[in-house]
Amino acid sequence: MATEDSNNWRGSHAYWSKLASIYSSIARSDPRSFFYVPLAEAQANMNKVKEAIVTLEDGMSARAGSRAAKVFLAKLYYREGKTEKAKGLLEEVLSVKPDITSAVFLLCKIYEKERKYVSAKKITTGLMDYYPDSEVVQSLARRYKDITEIGSRRNEKLSKTVATVCELSAVDKLETMLDKITKLKECESRQH
Repeated sequence: MATEDSNNWRGSHAYWSKLASIYSSIARSDPRSFFYVPLAEAQANMNKVKEAIVTLEDGMSARAGSRAAKVFLAKLYYREGKTEKAKGLLEEVLSVKPDITSAVFLLCKIYEKERKYVSAKKITTGLMDYYPDSEVVQSLARRYKDITEIGSRRNEKLSKTVATVCELSAVDKLETMLDKITKLKECESRQH
């Protein structure tokens, strides 16, 4: 029974509230500590996302943000619909440390919505260097490789089709001009 009660306690609103209180006390006593990250996590788990964002932004301004803090803040920004802010943070983190899988996965999600498949391919291919045996990473990298290859083939076909249409259009214009010239000559010859 005691085990069951402790399992119900973990993850409950009261649990996160208690943790938020503890982390908040520690963060207030030492504003330069990294306790703002677990405090923000507790706030987010209590559905206080805006508070969690403020906590992370304030904490990162007092002390240079850790990569974990930046990725977590990016996730919260994304959750709140602030995609550009999320993307900026993720690109910043990955430019320094390209092997953070959670950052890569979220940035790929953003790139996919923006149809930036080449960018997604680039970061997933880079991630494979760090996790060559991971089936999840390989699958993700393969996905964007396939999408970009299909896109390239479609673009080639589209370019050929546009060129053909342009050629046909030019031929049609030329034929129309030749018809007009022929009619003009016929008119001139009838008048003489």
